[in-house]
Amino acid sequence: MTIDRGFLEIWKANYPHAFTAAPPFKPHTGFIDGQLHLMRPKGMTSWQLLLQCQFVAPINRLFSMGATVVVLAFDNYKRVPTAKQPTQRKRTKRVPTVPWDADAQLPPIIPDNYETILANRVFKARVCQFVVSNIANAVELGGGRRLIVDYDNMPLEFTAEEDEPQPRSGFTMLGESDVKFCAHLEPGKRMIVDSVDGDYCVIGMLQLENAMRRGEELPEIAIRRLYIAPPRDAKRPRNATADMQTGRQYEYLHLNKLLYKLQQFVVELQAVRLSADPTKGPRVQLLHNEMRIIAWIVGLIGCDFTEGLSGIGPKTIWAQLPRMWPQLLSAYDESQNELNVAAAANDVLLPLLHKQYQRHTSKGPGSSLQMFLDVLHTTNRLSGRQREKLPTTSSIACLLRNCNWTLRYWCDASSVPNAVQKQYGFVRTSTGNVQRDAEASLY
Repeated sequence: MTIDRGFLEIWKANYPHAFTAAPPFKPHTGFIDGQLHLMRPKGMTSWQLLLQCQFVAPINRLFSMGATVVVLAFDNYKRVPTAKQPTQRKRTKRVPTVPWDADAQLPPIIPDNYETILANRVFKARVCQFVVSNIANAVELGGGRRLIVDYDNMPLEFTAEEDEPQPRSGFTMLGESDVKFCAHLEPGKRMIVDSVDGDYCVIGMLQLENAMRRGEELPEIAIRRLYIAPPRDAKRPRNATADMQTGRQYEYLHLNKLLYKLQQFVVELQAVRLSADPTKGPRVQLLHNEMRIIAWIVGLIGCDFTEGLSGIGPKTIWAQLPRMWPQLLSAYDESQNELNVAAAANDVLLPLLHKQYQRHTSKGPGSSLQMFLDVLHTTNRLSGRQREKLPTTSSIACLLRNCNWTLRYWCDASSVPNAVQKQYGFVRTSTGNVQRDAEASLY
C-alpha cells in the first residue's frame, strides 16, 4: 500500500506543467527501486532475461540520459521499520503463502507461479541476491560511470577501473528503498528516480523542504512513474511514453516544480486568512514546513504505516484544506515535527467527520471529538454496516499518532525514534508482534 493515488491525480489536475513525457533534465544520479522491478513480464522463464529486462535496461536508460551514477536499491528486511508489521500482516492474509526452504537455491527457470512465490520473503531475498550478484557484470561501465548497489550492507560502488566494488562510507543503513534514495541526494545535483511508488513523491518533496530549512543548494528531483490520465471530461493531449516491455505508459514528475506550486497554494491560503486582519496585512512569509503538514495529511488518508478513515479520501480532504489550514498550523509543533494529537482530533478531524455524518444526527459537532462520536454510536439513523465502519476515539487517536511517526520517518529515516511506544500508536504484544494501539488516547 503506497500513498493514495488520488493525491497525485489532484496535483496533476492543478499543476500539469510539473508532469512531462520526457525527462525534465539531464541527471547526475539515477536511482532505481529494485523491489518494484522484481515482477517479471508475462510468460518470462529465463533468469538472465529477467536480469536484462528488469534491471540492466533501466540502468542503461538512466546512463543514456546522462547520469554518471546509478543506484540500484533493494529493501534490507532486517531493518524495515517494525511499524510496518500491521500492514504486512494484512497484506499476507490476502495472498496465499508458498513455502520456500531457506537453504534452497533458485530453480533453473522461473517457475510458473513466480508471482505467488515472490510473496515469500525468503524466495524474494534469493531473487534479490541473484540480481545483486550478477548486475555489475551485466552492465557496461567505463567513461566515469559508476554503479552503486544498496542492499543489505553498506552500499557498494562498482566502476570499470576497480576490480572489486568499494564500500561507500558515511551511510546509515536503512531498511526500505523508498527512504534509501534520500542518502544519495547531493546538494545542487540532479536525480531521476525510477519508481511507481507514490511515497517517493512525498518523501522527495520533504527532502527538498529540509534542504531549504538548512539553507543548502537544492537538489533537483524527478520521478519516473506511471502515467496519470486526465479526467474523462478534460480535453488534454496524452503526455506519456510507452515501455516496450510492458506497454505501460510512463511520465516524469518534477518534484521541485510541484513543491513550489504547493507552497504557493499554501501561501495563498495563509494570505486569505491573514488579509482579514488589518494589523498583519496580506504579506506572508514561507515557514518552510508547508510540505510537512501536507505529508501528514497524506498519511492521514492511509499509507504503509497508517490506516485511513472510511469515507474520507484525498478529494474530500483537499477540498476542505482551505478551511482546515489555520487549525493544522496551530496543531503543528515545529520543535517536535509532529501535530498535537488532541488539537488535530478536535480542530481538524471533528469538522470533517461532522460534515460526513451530519445527515445522521441532528446535533452539531459539539465541543470535542469524543462527544460527537458518543452521539454517533448511539444514533438509530445508521445501518449496521455504517455503524461497523464508524471510528472510535481510540482508533482516531491511534491514526493521528501513527501519522506523527510516519512524518518523522519520511523526513529523516536515519534518526527516526522507535515507533513501538504509545506516543506513536504502536504496541508490542506478548507474542512479540507489533500492532496498532487499540487503546490509544488523545491525551
